[in-house]
Amino acid sequence: MEFVNDGYGVWSIINIALKILFLGFFPNLKRAENEKSVICSQLVAWTYSSAAGIKLSNKPHALVTPKDLASRITEK
Repeated sequence: MEFVNDGYGVWSIINIALKILFLGFFPNLKRAENEKSVICSQLVAWTYSSAAGIKLSNKPHALVTPKDLASRITEK
């Protein structure tokens, strides 16, 4: 999967915003999961998983948020 010249993951940002506003009680948007474009944290998770075989989160890469990556750092 290549992301060169793809758009930014707008639906992912909307999904994160709704989760913040509703304190996590908002379900994940299927549109965000099916989006071909990504945000930075999703690209990092996908790259680690596909190139290095390292899974950064238990979530599918399309649902990884910056908070998920930040929590990995503070766990150590």
